[in-house]
Amino acid sequence: SSFDDSGRFPFRTFRAGANPVTFGGVAGPPLEGFTVDQTGEAMESFLDRTDTTAFIVLHGDNLLYEAYFNGSTRQATQTSFSVAKSFTATLVGIALQDGFISSLDDPLTDYLPELSERDPRFADITRRHMITMSSGLRFREGAAPWDDPANTYYGTDLRTAALTETAIEAAPGREFHYNDWNLILMGVVLERTTGMSLSTYMESRLWQPMGAEADGSWSLDSETSGFEKVFVGINARAIDFAKLG
Repeated sequence: SSFDDSGRFPFRTFRAGANPVTFGGVAGPPLEGFTVDQTGEAMESFLDRTDTTAFIVLHGDNLLYEAYFNGSTRQATQTSFSVAKSFTATLVGIALQDGFISSLDDPLTDYLPELSERDPRFADITRRHMITMSSGLRFREGAAPWDDPANTYYGTDLRTAALTETAIEAAPGREFHYNDWNLILMGVVLERTTGMSLSTYMESRLWQPMGAEADGSWSLDSETSGFEKVFVGINARAIDFAKLG
């Protein structure tokens, strides 16, 4: 994966609304006097040297610091990696509020019944298990290019793969295990329950209401499948990422 992956995958756009949120105050002076503890290096030197592209500090609704490095600008598109998981989890909460999802504690198979046909133990997994990374689903790392992180990041039909290839290796609710399949399955649930793509739901229920100032996009697994990558690949301005925070 790379910081410029927004240009390597197809994508679906979500539009900003007519009333963007602006933060109070004006970004303050450079981070003079702030150093990296381990080395004593000046903070701004550290940010530049480590290929940082954007660094924003907010306190409440006030903008304390905003700067861009290594050729980036305020208008530049930044791609998210696992920060996208927080957007997806927020959409799950909104879908619960909107009544598309009845409860986080209902079985996952209420909305994905084909999973129980493969393994009846899927009925023991709830949506809460999925968004708290405690589903017990297998997620194997360390054998690239054949491990799960490679299959999820570069897979071209994530929807089908999640429904047909995921496997249970432990009982749910016992252990935390960081696992992309959890979010992919929740993305399928969101699609089915809302009747729209994640980008369309995001535009109307999160991106515009939170006051994003610019359009964003969500990388797709492929043109043919057209499924948002769910766990990565939200592409937007840094200041709009800050608004979710």
